Amino acid sequence: LTGATMPAVLVEVGFLSNPREEILFRQAEYKEKIAAALHRSILEFRRDLDARTGRSPGAREGS
Repeated sequence: LTGATMPAVLVEVGFLSNPREEILFRQAEYKEKIAAALHRSILEFRRDLDARTGRSPGAREGS
C-alpha cells in the first residue's frame, strides 16, 4: 500500500494455513458473508466520514 495515490486498505479475513478456515473459504456462502460485511463496513465508514466533514453522501470532489 506504500505509494498508493488514493485511500487504500489491506484486509486479511482469514488464514488458509488454518484447516478450519480453509474449509470455510471453499464455501461460496462464507465468502459472500465476508464480502457483504466488508461492503457494509465501507459504507458505514463513508457515512461517518461524510457526517464529520459535512459532505453530502456520494458527493465527489470537484463537482
